[in-house]
Amino acid sequence: MQAAAPDRQGQGVGQALLPHALAQLPETGTDVAITYGDPAFYGKVGFKPITEADAALRLPLSHSEGWMGQSLHGRSFVPLRGPCICVQALRDPEVL
Repeated sequence: MQAAAPDRQGQGVGQALLPHALAQLPETGTDVAITYGDPAFYGKVGFKPITEADAALRLPLSHSEGWMGQSLHGRSFVPLRGPCICVQALRDPEVL
Protein backbone atom coordinates (compact mmCIF):
# COMPACT_ATOMS: atom_id res chain seq x y z
CA MET A 1 0.00 0.00 0.00
CA GLN A 2 1.37 3.39 -0.94
CA ALA A 3 0.19 6.81 0.14
CA ALA A 4 1.28 10.44 0.19
CA ALA A 5 2.16 11.91 3.57
CA PRO A 6 -0.50 14.36 4.77
CA ASP A 7 1.82 17.35 4.34
CA ARG A 8 2.46 16.33 0.69
CA GLN A 9 -1.16 15.77 -0.32
CA GLY A 10 -2.48 17.98 -3.10
CA GLN A 11 0.95 18.15 -4.76
CA GLY A 12 0.49 15.28 -7.25
CA VAL A 13 2.44 12.69 -5.24
CA GLY A 14 -0.49 10.26 -5.02
CA GLN A 15 -1.26 10.63 -8.73
CA ALA A 16 2.38 9.75 -9.46
CA LEU A 17 2.40 6.74 -7.11
CA LEU A 18 -0.84 5.13 -8.25
CA PRO A 19 0.15 4.16 -11.81
CA HIS A 20 3.34 2.57 -10.47
CA ALA A 21 1.46 0.60 -7.81
CA LEU A 22 -1.25 -0.52 -10.25
CA ALA A 23 1.38 -1.68 -12.76
CA GLN A 24 2.85 -4.05 -10.14
CA LEU A 25 -0.42 -5.80 -9.29
CA PRO A 26 -0.80 -8.00 -12.42
CA GLU A 27 2.60 -9.54 -11.61
CA THR A 28 1.04 -10.87 -8.38
CA GLY A 29 -1.88 -12.48 -10.22
CA THR A 30 -4.27 -9.63 -9.44
CA ASP A 31 -6.85 -8.96 -12.18
CA VAL A 32 -8.74 -5.98 -10.76
CA ALA A 33 -8.12 -3.24 -8.23
CA ILE A 34 -10.82 -1.94 -5.93
CA THR A 35 -10.40 1.12 -3.76
CA TYR A 36 -12.42 3.33 -1.47
CA GLY A 37 -11.92 7.07 -1.62
CA ASP A 38 -12.59 10.30 -3.43
CA PRO A 39 -14.08 9.48 -6.87
CA ALA A 40 -12.55 12.64 -8.38
CA PHE A 41 -9.05 11.58 -7.26
CA TYR A 42 -9.24 7.90 -8.23
CA GLY A 43 -11.14 8.61 -11.45
CA LYS A 44 -8.02 10.36 -12.78
CA VAL A 45 -6.19 7.01 -12.91
CA GLY A 46 -8.95 4.90 -14.44
CA PHE A 47 -11.12 3.84 -11.50
CA LYS A 48 -14.89 3.79 -12.09
CA PRO A 49 -17.67 3.65 -9.48
CA ILE A 50 -18.79 0.13 -8.53
CA THR A 51 -21.67 -1.25 -6.48
CA GLU A 52 -22.08 -4.22 -4.18
CA ALA A 53 -23.47 -6.04 -7.26
CA ASP A 54 -20.04 -5.63 -8.91
CA ALA A 55 -18.00 -7.01 -6.01
CA ALA A 56 -19.12 -9.18 -3.10
CA LEU A 57 -17.60 -7.19 -0.27
CA ARG A 58 -17.15 -8.90 3.07
CA LEU A 59 -18.39 -5.96 5.13
CA PRO A 60 -21.42 -3.69 4.58
CA LEU A 61 -20.70 -0.32 3.00
CA SER A 62 -21.36 2.82 4.98
CA HIS A 63 -20.64 5.19 2.04
CA SER A 64 -21.06 3.21 -1.18
CA GLU A 65 -20.31 6.20 -3.43
CA GLY A 66 -16.59 5.93 -2.66
CA TRP A 67 -16.09 2.34 -3.87
CA MET A 68 -14.35 2.22 -7.24
CA GLY A 69 -12.69 -0.44 -9.36
CA GLN A 70 -10.76 -1.05 -12.54
CA SER A 71 -9.52 -3.94 -14.61
CA LEU A 72 -5.73 -4.25 -14.64
CA HIS A 73 -5.72 -5.87 -18.09
CA GLY A 74 -7.32 -3.12 -20.18
CA ARG A 75 -10.72 -4.82 -20.29
CA SER A 76 -14.03 -3.58 -18.95
CA PHE A 77 -14.68 -4.17 -15.28
CA VAL A 78 -17.16 -7.02 -14.99
CA PRO A 79 -18.92 -8.16 -11.81
CA LEU A 80 -16.64 -10.39 -9.77
CA ARG A 81 -17.55 -13.90 -8.64
CA GLY A 82 -16.77 -14.90 -5.08
CA PRO A 83 -15.71 -12.76 -2.13
CA CYS A 84 -13.18 -9.96 -2.35
CA ILE A 85 -10.13 -9.94 -0.11
CA CYS A 86 -8.98 -6.60 1.27
CA VAL A 87 -5.50 -5.65 2.33
CA GLN A 88 -5.08 -6.08 6.07
CA ALA A 89 -5.41 -2.35 6.78
CA LEU A 90 -8.95 -2.36 5.36
CA ARG A 91 -10.22 -5.51 7.09
CA ASP A 92 -11.26 -3.49 10.14
CA PRO A 93 -15.03 -2.68 10.13
CA GLU A 94 -14.16 0.60 11.91
CA VAL A 95 -12.44 1.80 8.71
CA LEU A 96 -15.57 1.33 6.64
